[in-house]
Amino acid sequence: MSDSIPVYSSTPEGGVVHKPIIEPVISKTVRVNDPGYGLHTAAKITRDKVAKDEWNRQRNEAIARERARQAEKRAARIAELDVDIERLRKALETSTASDPDKTVILLDKLVAKREKLAEKNH
Repeated sequence: MSDSIPVYSSTPEGGVVHKPIIEPVISKTVRVNDPGYGLHTAAKITRDKVAKDEWNRQRNEAIARERARQAEKRAARIAELDVDIERLRKALETSTASDPDKTVILLDKLVAKREKLAEKNH
């Protein structure tokens, strides 16, 4: 795109002649394929975006693996607590507990721990 700038000059007869001078207009927008911008820079921008996307993908995978490990540990601990709770309940039902009051207190503590862990799972 070009703009013309009017230039006036006088003629030998005393008249004025309009002579348009064409000047190129430099675009203010930068295009990726513009040789003035440089393909190296465009490639670097693309490479940086791909690297960032890959880094985010790996980070999300690592977070998912860690959460799965923690959930697995919680599930194992809940299973252990279930076994202990069941053992204490049977001891109370059959009256084989050496100290029923302490057994009830311990049973309440274990049930509270189990509920707290089960709450974290969800």
